[in-house]
Amino acid sequence: MPINAASNYPNLAVVNTLSLNFVDSNGNRVDNLVQEFLSTLTQAAYDPMVVGLNEAVAEIKSIPGDESFRALLAIDDGTVAYDSSKGASNTYENFTKGLINENHNTRPEILVAILGNSGVGLSNRYSRSVGAFLKYQATRLGASTQTNLGTYRVSLSDSTVY
Repeated sequence: MPINAASNYPNLAVVNTLSLNFVDSNGNRVDNLVQEFLSTLTQAAYDPMVVGLNEAVAEIKSIPGDESFRALLAIDDGTVAYDSSKGASNTYENFTKGLINENHNTRPEILVAILGNSGVGLSNRYSRSVGAFLKYQATRLGASTQTNLGTYRVSLSDSTVY
């Protein structure tokens, strides 16, 4: 069943949960891979995390009508560790050099997720990289602002029509 990106923000929560709970081809849950990477920031944890995230994104994008789905992971300072739209640029070397994407610490949904009580931030804004309006949901990964490990953000097209 396609997720109607244009209808409302709860769809973002669905794809967020689907992608983080996805079990990759090695039997690993993506949320565990992300947690391991954010706890260590090592290449040994980075590489399997990218495999898991890539598989989760591909699975969601295979749902007819959900081709606009994107996922991004930033560490606590906003440095992008993974961006599904960047493909082969998602390497540990590019992450350590800050080359996957520009720092996202000023994106409204990420700021709200990091600083807000709920740990979730929503926005509907223009994406320069896609050239269209997108709906975003960012989720703080950590129990509080003091224990923030990073932010996981998903997006869907704002103009999808089913």
